[in-house]
Amino acid sequence: MSRGKLIAALVAVLLTGWLGYSKFVKKSEQKVVYRTAKVERGDLVATVSATGTLNAVTTVQVGSQLSGIIMRLHADFNSQVKSGQLLAELDPATFAASVAQGKADVDAAQTAIQAATTDLKILDAEVGAARAGIATARANLAKAEVALVDRELILKRTRALRSKAFAAEQDLDTAQANRNTAAAEVEAAKAGLENAKAKLETAQAQRINGDSKVASSRAQLAQKQASLELARVNLGRTRILSPIDGVVVSRNVDVGQTVAASLQAPVLFTIANDLRRMQIDANVDEADIGRVKLGQTVEFTVDAYPDDRFDGKVVQMRLQPIVSQNVVTYDTVIEVANEAMLLRPGMTASVRIQIASVKGALKVASGAFGYRPAPPPGKPPAAPAPLAKGKRRLHVPRDGKAEPLEVAIGIADGTSTELLDKQLSEGDAVIVGDDGESEAGPSGPTNPFAPRRR
Repeated sequence: MSRGKLIAALVAVLLTGWLGYSKFVKKSEQKVVYRTAKVERGDLVATVSATGTLNAVTTVQVGSQLSGIIMRLHADFNSQVKSGQLLAELDPATFAASVAQGKADVDAAQTAIQAATTDLKILDAEVGAARAGIATARANLAKAEVALVDRELILKRTRALRSKAFAAEQDLDTAQANRNTAAAEVEAAKAGLENAKAKLETAQAQRINGDSKVASSRAQLAQKQASLELARVNLGRTRILSPIDGVVVSRNVDVGQTVAASLQAPVLFTIANDLRRMQIDANVDEADIGRVKLGQTVEFTVDAYPDDRFDGKVVQMRLQPIVSQNVVTYDTVIEVANEAMLLRPGMTASVRIQIASVKGALKVASGAFGYRPAPPPGKPPAAPAPLAKGKRRLHVPRDGKAEPLEVAIGIADGTSTELLDKQLSEGDAVIVGDDGESEAGPSGPTNPFAPRRR
């Protein structure tokens, strides 16, 4: 290559580079067109969102404690019922027979008591007679002992007379015989007394046995009466009654169906107490449960009436966690009025719990806090400076540039955020983004060799 051609090529390269640099500098000097939003005043409501299920405040499952066949049904789905109202009847034949058998057993037990009581009266009489016999035997013994003393005196006196020949031998023999007879009568009286005592002991033992029979008969009567009462209770249980006022939301049996009550009573009906008052069991995320308080106002919708808004109130936050697929939520109970009867058990509710509200708040679009201006050409984005607690950073347009501003914030509703300090006033503009295009081209400095920013 000749020297002239080499110089010409070098000049062309330098000219191209200079033109590119000039264009780069020119574009770098162009102003960015910012998208802004105005600081406004208005009401703000901060909410926690959740989903839940509508339920009756009180739902009672009505079951049967007996096994049997359904003979009649007196309530159906959606039936309005009162407490004590008849819902269904089981076949009572078996239980009526048990009542009849129980009555017969009670009658037999009462007859046994009467017989035992009569026997006891006889035994009482025998005890009385035995005691009278003892008294008689004691009297006879006393009489015999007196007679023996008298006969012994006569014998002693007769012996004295006989020793002086004032009495005949025959008189002495007679006195001796009389004394021996009296002694025998005393022994006989003693034996009679012992016999009378033995009879009394026997009568008393029989009396005690009679008492036991009466007590046993009374215990048997009490047992039979208890069995009869149980049979009557079971007969009454063949009539299935409503335990509460409400509406039947579920019927699980038909006429002729056999129900088997074993370890668990079969459920025949499900009754909701009063559907004019319902509750939502809302699953609130663990990240939000700390902001939910008792008494907070709730607004919710259901799919059946997408254009309607319903109100409620938080009445309970249950401590038991609900874990599903490693997500922890807590059952939050919301009280709901349902006077129009539009809401039904089982409906899915989309819930917004109002955790805070401000009237006439100074607010700004929440998107302003997410805006970050582009870094200078050829430089990486700088790390943002740390913020104080309760502070957020946004940018305001000043002299064609995005000037950062740290502001104190309050509540947010997902669209707007409350401003607590007075650095900004109503009507001030804040940057929410830039168009990336100026009147002459893209905003900010650009590298001609870099990909075009979109």
